[in-house]
Parts: sequence; structure tokens; C-alpha cells
Amino acid sequence: TQPVVSVRFSPDGNTIASTSTDNTVKLWQTNGELIDTLGELIDTLEGHRNWVLDVSFSSDGKRLATASADHTIKLWNTDGELIETLAGHSEMVVDVSFSPDNKTIASASVDKTIRLWASDGGILAPIRHNQTVRSVSFSPDGEMIATASADNTIQLLRLQDRTIKAFSAHGEGLTAISFSPDSTIMASASEDKTVKLWNLDGSLLHTLEGHQDQVWGVSFSPDSKLIASASADETVKLWHLDGTLFKTLEGHQDQVWGVSFSPDSKQIASASNDGTVKLWNRNGKLLNTFKEHNDAVNWVSFSPDGEMIASASSDGTVKLWNPDGKLLNTLKGHNGAVNWVSFSPDGTLIASASSDTTVNLWSRDGHLINTFKGHNDSVFGVSFSPDSKLIASASKDKTVILWNLDVDYLLERGCSWLYDYWHHNREGKRDQLCGF
Repeated sequence: TQPVVSVRFSPDGNTIASTSTDNTVKLWQTNGELIDTLGELIDTLEGHRNWVLDVSFSSDGKRLATASADHTIKLWNTDGELIETLAGHSEMVVDVSFSPDNKTIASASVDKTIRLWASDGGILAPIRHNQTVRSVSFSPDGEMIATASADNTIQLLRLQDRTIKAFSAHGEGLTAISFSPDSTIMASASEDKTVKLWNLDGSLLHTLEGHQDQVWGVSFSPDSKLIASASADETVKLWHLDGTLFKTLEGHQDQVWGVSFSPDSKQIASASNDGTVKLWNRNGKLLNTFKEHNDAVNWVSFSPDGEMIASASSDGTVKLWNPDGKLLNTLKGHNGAVNWVSFSPDGTLIASASSDTTVNLWSRDGHLINTFKGHNDSVFGVSFSPDSKLIASASKDKTVILWNLDVDYLLERGCSWLYDYWHHNREGKRDQLCGF
């Protein structure tokens, strides 16, 4: 007597699973005569404590995953046995899907996150390392996410099939990871004083040696001609892609944490423990020094149009500058050091990662839009997907979390089942946001 929210065929077409606001999933046998008529009721899967909003079969037809307004995903055998309850979302889960190889389950929630789970009930988050995840990066083509960890490894997640490739990359902990603009090469920075260039299959191309201390940051130039590295030896080095050294930029008075190129590849910004941001041309000439922070500057990023520079600092703020060094705005909202800052590819949003365990999302003019809470320890890195609909965050808690910024998708999913509920429950409160 309650609305049916979702319905799915099994891969062999012999079973139909339906979900309902009565908190159950029902499995039906098709009768083979009329395709739109349900036959014998096989089983009722009970266990959710609120509406069941979506159901998905594994491609081998042996398991089902259900998503519920009770904030959980449940994994079942097709005989109705509950295998595992996956808890981790903080709001209702509106969508669930198996990867083609059935090894991973993806869930989407109103809490604005997408979470990936091992299909045997395994580990929360798309990638888990054995130690701190220090850096995360989306490939420019949007097909992969790479992570760098203090456990000396790189993990590469292919988003289409959810497969993960992991390999040992350095003799000591990794500190940063970056993709080339054409998404064919990765550069990794490490405490072992080197930068390494990798093919996506994990084969080593070049080792860039020259720094005298840990390397904390690495970035490709947008024109793919240079790589910049930032080091505890107080320098920034510029390298050709064949691994040869081009320039060494000297001027900071303490270790350099981060480095980024301008969109036209003509300028380099560096962030240092000396509390400054320095702006250089690609020939190594110092153009400007930005001095308004009250503590170490941990990362620096250019806006996609090149008209703004964002700096993240241990003083708990993000500062926005124009390239001439004029301070445009100070973003206050974190309760700890800000370790990373990134602009969205469309230039309209700014994401900051903090030791207060959160990721903050800001408008370009400095308005705090949202605070994403889900990590259990300091967040060291944050990266936007190329379409600006996802954020990946890397944390000391050893995990990466994907946050969903596609509000239109979540609203469409939420309103579809909310309308169905209201249509069958005329006394229920209407929702103005959904337009009914």
C-alpha cells in the first residue's frame, strides 16, 4: 500500500527487485507471459529502518545492493540473506550501483558525497592507504584519480570500472602527485629528495635528482614543457620532461611547500614556510613577494583565467590576490591550518583542505558555500574533477573521499521519489523546492 520508488531487472531477466517507502525490498518472479505483470513473490528483504530508495543487481545476478533514507547501503544475497550493512553516509542514500567487475559498489547521498565500497562489505572510501594520504589529483581527462601516500605508494583509480592500480613509487613517503595536461604521465614528489615521472601502467620514465632535502610539491606547466618542484632545501626547481634541470629559483628563507604554474605557463607561484608567496617568471626572475600571511603558506594555486592567486596558510586562512600582489580577500572559516587550496576548472569555486578535518567550498568572491565533514583527521589535499562536479579530498586518516557537487542530480533524484510519496499521501507536506 506504500509507493514503489525503484525497480530493477536481474541480469538474466528472471527476477525483478522493487523498493518502497514501506522500508522493504521485494523480489518477484516474472511469469514469462506478460512482460508488465509480476508473477510470484519470491522474497521480502527487511532490515532498513526507512524508505528504500534504490536497488541494484550485481552483473552476475548473485547479489543486490539497496540504498535507503536510513543513511545506509545493504548488501544481500538473492535468497534474501543480509550480507553486510555499509554505514558511513550522514544523510539519505539515493543511488547505488555495482561496478562492471562487481568488486566495487558506488553510492550517492544527499550528504553530497559519493562513496565507493568493496562489494564484500569492505572498506569505506574509494582509496585507502596504510598511512597518511598526502595528495590527490584528478587526471585532466576526468578518467582517473591518483593518490600519493606516506606509505611510499601511488594508487591510481580508474573511475569508469572502479579498478585500482597500486605500486611502490619511492624509498620514502610520497608528498605530492600531479598529472601531465594530456593525462599520460604522473609526477610524484617524495621525502627521498626526488621527483619521479611515471607512465600510467606504473613504469618509471625518469628520476629527477638535484634537491638537497625533501620535495614537498610538484606541478606540470599547462604547455607540458616544464615541471616545477618545491623543496625543503628552500628552492624551486624547473625541469624539462626528459628529467634535465632547467632552472633553480632561490629566494625563500625557509622550506617551500607548494608550487603552481599560471594558466599561460609564463609565471610560477611558490608557497613557503617563511610566510610568503613568491611570483617568478619561467626564466627564474623574482617578480613579486606577497607577505600578508601570519604563518607558513602551505599551498598556492592560480585561477583558470590567471587573474587570481589563492594561498593556503597555517594561520587558518585562504587569501586571494591579483598577480600584482594586491590582496583581494581573506577567507576565514577554518579552525586549523589550511593545507591546500584549489580552484574549480570553471573558475567559479574554491576548495580548501584543513587540519580541522574539513573541506570548505567557497565562491570566487569569498562566500563560504558549504563545509564538508567526513574525515577523521587532517585533510592535506583537495582536487576538482574536470567537470567541477566532484571534489576528491586526501586525509591523514588514510582515506580519500569523493564529494558530489552535482546538486541538480541530487535534487532530481530526491524530488522524483518525494513527488511519488506526496502523490500517494495527499496529507503529506508539499516541497516548494521541488516545485509541487
